[in-house]
Amino acid sequence: MGSLHSPISMDGGGVYLLVFSGPPKRVIYVGTTNSFNRRINQHRVGILEGRRTIWRVDKGEDIYDLMSHRGKGNPYKYYLKLAKKRKLWATTTVDKEIVANDLVKKDNFEENWKDYVHGFYIHKIEILVLKTDFSQETNKRIESQIQTTLKDKHAIGSHIHSTGMCWLGKIEYTEDVYSTSYAFNYAPEISEEFKELFTNLGNKSYTNYRKPTKVTTRAERAANRQKEKEEYKFAQTPWLQEEDDVLRKCAALNVPKIDISKMLQRPLSEVNKRIQFFKKYNRI
Repeated sequence: MGSLHSPISMDGGGVYLLVFSGPPKRVIYVGTTNSFNRRINQHRVGILEGRRTIWRVDKGEDIYDLMSHRGKGNPYKYYLKLAKKRKLWATTTVDKEIVANDLVKKDNFEENWKDYVHGFYIHKIEILVLKTDFSQETNKRIESQIQTTLKDKHAIGSHIHSTGMCWLGKIEYTEDVYSTSYAFNYAPEISEEFKELFTNLGNKSYTNYRKPTKVTTRAERAANRQKEKEEYKFAQTPWLQEEDDVLRKCAALNVPKIDISKMLQRPLSEVNKRIQFFKKYNRI
């Protein structure tokens, strides 16, 4: 565990957490990198310059009281209201030329935020790392597990209208991510709430994970079907016997569904439905 204000040297790469040291400690960002030293320095400089999201937390306040929209009303309107009150400096584009609050263009970092960030905020952020020899895809899956769990458990959204966007970072895998085992060092230091959460995220009964209900229009469904056809060679075609044989063997061996999807060149949604069909009739 290091501090973002004065980070220690951390060789290697893997998955990392930025933790706001408040009452209680809360994870505010999850990321992956092949160089902890480089990426942590990017976060440090970005926050100090106003090129990353910043929350104005009062003494003794839980930062999740700001980050969570609590599922009430329109999340965008909620975060816009925070930004207008100067409780949220919202930005996602790190390398843009002009430093600005995406939600309130008239806000000024130098005048309204710099003293708070340099004198308080940056000092409250700790770094927790999971050094791995995993592939980038596996690291991304671990990252997504953490992000999805916290996002759903605490109703943490974003000001960006896009699938997978969240204040905790962009969620790369939005389905079937609970299949990778891992454990962070010093996880209990985050808070009592996360002791088991970060050492056993695959336990859905503990995280009370539920996929959000998404309402799509007819045009969106048509666009999604067209996109699937372009991405997967056999999307929306009848299943062949040899495909079913491969699917059932992989499912019996607990091969991640995302890997089955790539192997069979079929969308993840089709793989899920096919597996559910076979399980219903006890054929797996």
